[in-house]
Amino acid sequence: IAEEKEKRIFKTLILSGVRRGEYLISVLFYPVIFALASVISFPIMVEVDFAKDYPVYLVVASLVALCTILLNLVIGAISETQTQAQVYGLIPMLGLSFLPMFSQVSSEIKKFMDTTFLGVYVDFFNKPDFKLNFDSLGITFAWVVALLALSYWGLKNKKRVQFGKLTIAKLHKLTFFKA
Repeated sequence: IAEEKEKRIFKTLILSGVRRGEYLISVLFYPVIFALASVISFPIMVEVDFAKDYPVYLVVASLVALCTILLNLVIGAISETQTQAQVYGLIPMLGLSFLPMFSQVSSEIKKFMDTTFLGVYVDFFNKPDFKLNFDSLGITFAWVVALLALSYWGLKNKKRVQFGKLTIAKLHKLTFFKA
């Protein structure tokens, strides 16, 4: 998305009559296909037999993959260039990568992770009595709705949120740096 915005393809598509919903579907199509392929192939590659839990695994892993895709879509939507998208996406992707591991070390990090869409994924693998119900999926569904709304807003909003540059002169004007 950031590349299309940088090269002005996005604006051309919108001006030619492509609706934002259609554009969203076209942008999400291939990532969703690749995510589903990886979700299905993961148990085969690591030789894990989920037996009766395979449908639960498919639901949980698919929702987490969808949230990850939507998070990347939001990052692309708020970025003006590819470089900005890479910079903005670094912290969330590091969090997605390391949060499950750190949650086993600290109960505070575990509490934080339970408020993210990764909580249900980690619970599926760590809790032997994991059950698929609204309580276990509620936060993930809330993330899906919020990320869908943010991605739609990011694609619709013509005025971008300006992240101002902090210069040394502005830094010295801050009150907590004055002696």
